[in-house]
Amino acid sequence: MIPASAEKAAVLAAGNWKTFDSFIWFDEPEGADRYALVYWTNRDADIATQSNDHVFKAELGTFDDDVILQEHNHWAVGWVGGAAIRVYDKEGHVTDAFMRYHELARFVETYPVLDDEDFSRRKAEATVKNIEYQYEAKIADDAPDDWADQVYRWLSKNKPEALEDGYSHGAEPSPEEIKEALVGLGIETEEED
Repeated sequence: MIPASAEKAAVLAAGNWKTFDSFIWFDEPEGADRYALVYWTNRDADIATQSNDHVFKAELGTFDDDVILQEHNHWAVGWVGGAAIRVYDKEGHVTDAFMRYHELARFVETYPVLDDEDFSRRKAEATVKNIEYQYEAKIADDAPDDWADQVYRWLSKNKPEALEDGYSHGAEPSPEEIKEALVGLGIETEEED
């Protein structure tokens, strides 16, 4: 749990990387003791984490001098991504970059998504890909290029329960639900029942 006060969080964060087990920081910046290494994404990131990664990068990317995006690898677990954030400036004041990171990280503790619109778009895109993956081999050659988008829209309107539980990697409507949407749209398939 992140302390409510940015000042308290800063005390815990500055130099946190020194406590990491079996960690070597090859690209350690000058004054590394004043930096915190924070991670917010990884190789197996779900849609919410991918969306939050986008927001963290956009928000913290404006602090060029105090934020260095990082990606660290390990042979057993893949990679993690985040940033080295300068916690304290040379005068010992908490940087604006760390203050902004603290705000975002505290928000994520109480609500899992930083940008609902971005998250919803990513979830819809993942669902369309899932529909394509599941049914593409059965679609007629003359079907419209956007048939999966049309199926998604049809299901949204006529059978929204088919699009539930898609928080991790997009919803996965059943083949029967996809077929029902295709019939409703008048899109032919190679294999007719």
